[in-house]
Amino acid sequence: MALWCAHVRLIDTLAAGLAISSDPSLRSTAAEQILEGTSTSDKIYAAVPFMLGEVDSVGYPRILGEVAVGPAPMILAPVLYIVGTSFSAGKEQKLWICDRLTRIGHQRGIGQALVFERQLRKTIEL
Repeated sequence: MALWCAHVRLIDTLAAGLAISSDPSLRSTAAEQILEGTSTSDKIYAAVPFMLGEVDSVGYPRILGEVAVGPAPMILAPVLYIVGTSFSAGKEQKLWICDRLTRIGHQRGIGQALVFERQLRKTIEL
C-alpha cells in the first residue's frame, strides 16, 4: 500500500510539472502519467473490500450480519485520502472513497477517517 501511495504521489507531481510546460509533447506525456496513476489507484480500490473485511479470503462477500474484521482499516484511511486527492480521482471515485472513510470512521471508531472524509468532500464541492 505504501508503495502504491508513493507511486500515486510521484505520478501526480510529474503530471503537474509536465502540465504547466509550454511544450505540447510534454503535456501529452502528462496525460499518459495521469493514466498510469489511474492504474495504480485502481489497484488500491480493488484492495479496499479485503482490507475492510467485506470479503472473505477467497473474495466472496461476507454473509449479511457476519462481523467484518479487516486487517488494516487504520492504515487504509490515509491511503484512501491520498488516492482521493490525486489528479486521477474523479467525482465518482471521490464519493466512493468518502463512503468508505465514513464507514471506517463510524463502524471501526477511527475518527481520523471522518476528518479525511470531510476534507475530501470539500474538494468535490469546489
